[in-house]
Amino acid sequence: MQETPLSKLLEQLLALPKESEWLEFKHNNADPKEIGEYISALANSAVIHRQERAYLIWGIADDTKKVIGTAFNPDVAKQGNQALEMWLSQKLRPSPHFEFIIGEHCKQRIVLLSIRPVKEEPVKFDRIAYIRVGSHKTKLDDQPGKLKEFWTQAIAGDNGTWDQTKEENATHLDLDEKALKQFISRINKCGRLAIPENEDIFSTLDKLGLTSNGKPTRAAILLIGKEPQRFYPTAFIKAGRFKSPTLIVDDKEFGGTLFQQLDDIMAWFRNRLETKLLIGSGKLPVVHPPSSSMLERQEVWEYPLDALREAIANSICHRSYKSLATTAVRLYDDHLEIWNPGNLPLQLHPEDLMHVHNSYPPNKLIAGAFFNVGIIERWGTGTLRIVEALQQQGLPPPEFNVSSPDTFKLVIHAGASRPDQRAAGVPLNERQLGAIEYLKSNTAITTAEYQELFGASKATSKRDLADLVNQRFVVQTGSGKGTAYRLARS
Repeated sequence: MQETPLSKLLEQLLALPKESEWLEFKHNNADPKEIGEYISALANSAVIHRQERAYLIWGIADDTKKVIGTAFNPDVAKQGNQALEMWLSQKLRPSPHFEFIIGEHCKQRIVLLSIRPVKEEPVKFDRIAYIRVGSHKTKLDDQPGKLKEFWTQAIAGDNGTWDQTKEENATHLDLDEKALKQFISRINKCGRLAIPENEDIFSTLDKLGLTSNGKPTRAAILLIGKEPQRFYPTAFIKAGRFKSPTLIVDDKEFGGTLFQQLDDIMAWFRNRLETKLLIGSGKLPVVHPPSSSMLERQEVWEYPLDALREAIANSICHRSYKSLATTAVRLYDDHLEIWNPGNLPLQLHPEDLMHVHNSYPPNKLIAGAFFNVGIIERWGTGTLRIVEALQQQGLPPPEFNVSSPDTFKLVIHAGASRPDQRAAGVPLNERQLGAIEYLKSNTAITTAEYQELFGASKATSKRDLADLVNQRFVVQTGSGKGTAYRLARS
């Protein structure tokens, strides 16, 4: 242990707006296990965020950054004569260089743990790798191959992401000049980036990251290439209408540039989805067109097009173009599925997508291009806009499914969530029938109990219970954490 004046370093760290992926303030003590987990998380996050050091500091209130001091003594031994540092070094693999610095600041005892990250591979504590998501610590998924793939992508800042790599088999002749001009026009129209229309074409390509050492990047081929699928045969979208998982009514494939794919699949949706006309403030469906005297009328699609556009744009930006699979849209009578090659970033879990979360695009140039033309944002809000669009139309929340290997699946269900918008006589599934039987001998059931009883996800449980409420089999009581469902008296 080293006793060193640390006021200058503390002043710099306290001047930062808040805790981050590589900085943690603690106002209370921590046991050795928790310290080991923090070292793993902070070390790994420091690598990802290009930080030379990460810090864990005792004696600072994490909410106000007020200096309150600490009684934590890092010299306390672990397992007899074995010092804490030695014990941690044995539990951490590979072990990063770290040291405890003890001192005073504002007349209060402060202990600072300085951590130098390891770049070669993620640091694990007790064989588990951790990472920081914002100011929170979480485990990294260690499924075969996934952790290695994640780490390769995370430290790709030196070599670039997949789409930033130059395509050795291509030249500038493989790029479509007309597509580039349309791209530049859309960028300037959006206003997020200004590109002079008379600028030299090669300067423009360099500025947009679409060339590397004179060679087109993979992103350039996909965004403005003449024949993108000649280089990446599975980089297209296939769509079909399904009556069952094996009965396909019609199917179509959409190739060309990524912008063309987005436009074409949206046109396909408009030709396949049903609409209804809503009039007046009550939004009542009508069969015949209203007269001109009607104050308000609105055409509503079976699924909100804004949500579908957001979903497809996100799948294009986040898909794995190394995969032999392609993006697949499956339109059933009662729901829509979007299957996308690739995995959810290990920093995120499916339930995180229902709330505010960080964005981790695996294809930075493609995501940047879609941002610059105004298709997406960079705040990780895409899934939230899907949720909001469905909610505004009275539809159930989406399902984010990662149960299939190397596949991310989005499921959107048709049918309104309000009783007056549902067709009568919709059959109940086995889970719902089981819940009704359960309520015949129990007062109430919660979402958590439903999940446990029937092995369903949280999203599925909420949808099932909302459906039972809509069909008046059960009634909802309470709110928030106190929400429960009881058998309807009728």
